[in-house]
Amino acid sequence: MITQSHYTQRRLAAIVGGILGAGAAVLSSNAQILLTDGDASVNVDPNSQAGVYDWEVGGINHLAQQWLWYRVGNTAEASIDTLALSAITPTGTKQVQLDYSGAGFDLEVNYSLTGGPAGSGVSDIAEQFTIVNTSESALDFHLFLYSDFNLAGTAPDDTVTSVNWSPFPFSAPGYNSVVQVDGDNLQQTTFGTFPNRAEAEVAPLTLGKLNDGAATDLLNTGAGLGPTGTNDMTYAFQWDLTIAAGSSKVIGVDKRLDVVIPEPTTAALGLLALAALFQVRRRS
Repeated sequence: MITQSHYTQRRLAAIVGGILGAGAAVLSSNAQILLTDGDASVNVDPNSQAGVYDWEVGGINHLAQQWLWYRVGNTAEASIDTLALSAITPTGTKQVQLDYSGAGFDLEVNYSLTGGPAGSGVSDIAEQFTIVNTSESALDFHLFLYSDFNLAGTAPDDTVTSVNWSPFPFSAPGYNSVVQVDGDNLQQTTFGTFPNRAEAEVAPLTLGKLNDGAATDLLNTGAGLGPTGTNDMTYAFQWDLTIAAGSSKVIGVDKRLDVVIPEPTTAALGLLALAALFQVRRRS
């Protein structure tokens, strides 16, 4: 349910986004980013593990959390919000680039939201992650993408399945899709750059491993990903990269929602009709 306070905050964020839409770089320690297009919106918090959240289509939120973790060598993973955030660069109201810097590398994170017309139930987020080795030696870099979708706004009744998912090390062309479903609601993730490892688990098991202070490799468990039952499911992917000095690697990911937009109930339609009649009587 969208409260008046929530609505006011989102409108303010949209106004700020419009002002910055020319593409000027901005930086704030408490920046909250709202992307909007068509009948879809998504929030991004670049300074905490909340990350990308509140992906709404038709007024229903389908995403609890999506964010990135990284590891250099065999050190413990850390979420990218622990890095130095040097710039936030929006383009219009539907796209943003986040620039982070670490010891010996830079990380550029791009999100681009596409929404459909009202009632369509479709939306897409194109994501691109660019790792630049700024050191003078090869960089052993590992990137993790964690997702916790709650399709239809409910947590405990989702199923994660793999589609044409290859065995480890997940490198065969065409094996590049993962699907999460809740009834007739569907979320699909595809890759321009194939991950090396993957894992699906009941929340919050994978998140706990990414935050446990030890080096983690995702398990490649179960039928390609992990548990196949219906639960509050999450999934994650891992890219293991060796980046030459002065070079970069680009990872492309696409996430799509195809969800059911509930029809207005008879009671709701009746209230709208009464409100319209009340306005007519006031004018007369």
